[in-house]
Amino acid sequence: MKVVLQRSKAASVTVDGTVTGAIDHGYVLLVGITHEDTQEDVAYLAKKSS
Repeated sequence: MKVVLQRSKAASVTVDGTVTGAIDHGYVLLVGITHEDTQEDVAYLAKKSS
């Protein structure tokens, strides 16, 4: 599991040409998860990211 934290002045998510989410400024988390990751891995990174 990998997490990349990035500060952003503006960001949005577009699916099939439709904006599904957007922020003016804040943090963007890019998360990569595999089938080998456990609930403990998720809990650790969630706690570390907050």
